[in-house]
Amino acid sequence: MLLIVGLLAYLAGHFVVYFVGLRHRATFKTERGIFLLHAVSFVLCVAGGSFLGQAAGRAVTGVVLAAGVHGIYSLSFLELWSLTQASYSLNVLNAIAHAGGSVLPAQLDHLVDVGRGKQAARADVLPRLGLARTDGTPTLAGKVADAGLRFVLWLTMGRPFN
Repeated sequence: MLLIVGLLAYLAGHFVVYFVGLRHRATFKTERGIFLLHAVSFVLCVAGGSFLGQAAGRAVTGVVLAAGVHGIYSLSFLELWSLTQASYSLNVLNAIAHAGGSVLPAQLDHLVDVGRGKQAARADVLPRLGLARTDGTPTLAGKVADAGLRFVLWLTMGRPFN
């Protein structure tokens, strides 16, 4: 029980530290900053899970539980964070809400720039990650990543996971 309470307290603390102290800093407004925050937190959480698990005579259980709980927390956090970062879908819904639910496509034209900006940002990241060259052709690492994603698609027969 101490293990579960300790892990949940750690994650609650992580969220409070981000929400109160870090969310307004430029570093933590970027995908890289948020990823690093969660990567470091994951390592600390797994170490804490191992320590608390050892105290209960179950170190492996502590590590697995810490990794799983932190994984769920991080994925949820990152999904919510990403939705708040100039989300195209949220902007469309916001425009519809402000228009009283009736919107003509021409009234959403200004959102095309948001979509283009997101597409350009993604295209800039691929060469930095080593997944594509600057001309857009995939590197070996990009081809491996593509094969992995295609394999997952094949396993699921193209159906969504949820």
